[in-house]
Amino acid sequence: MTYRRLNRADEVQECFHRALREKPDHLNAALNLSETYRKKQEFERALEELNKQINHYPANPEIRIQTALTLMKLGRLEDGLRSLDHVLEHSPDDPRALRAKADIHLAASRPREAEAILKRLPRTPATPGDCGSWLILSRPTNPKKHCTSENKLPPHSKRDSGNSLWSAVLSS
Repeated sequence: MTYRRLNRADEVQECFHRALREKPDHLNAALNLSETYRKKQEFERALEELNKQINHYPANPEIRIQTALTLMKLGRLEDGLRSLDHVLEHSPDDPRALRAKADIHLAASRPREAEAILKRLPRTPATPGDCGSWLILSRPTNPKKHCTSENKLPPHSKRDSGNSLWSAVLSS
């Protein structure tokens, strides 16, 4: 969307609100609106939008994963894990849900649980634009680091010294 490139978040949000007024169950508008709120660190508002869509699409994995990550940002780690349980119930090997679950376990200072989850993932690096567990695992001093465009490097990049938990999982 052009407004995003121009950094006009308020106008972007208004476009998504308009779309949701016309069609309250417009999934993409709701996901994009919640993303704009997360970028502005307005996690409660992001969660509100996601919860509305859970009522329309209770089995949608993307809503559940985004809800879990938003709950993590709010410090509601156990609620985030419950949101992911819905996804993993139907798709036990969903890599996005598994990465999010590992991220939440790390945020809760449970690295062993995170490592066990990450071992279930295929041995491929994160895809471009994916903010998976490698980001948090390669920075153990700040487990709640928010995914930004500058942090979207794959784990084998020069910024990963090879000493992270992700590197240990990949080499095991």
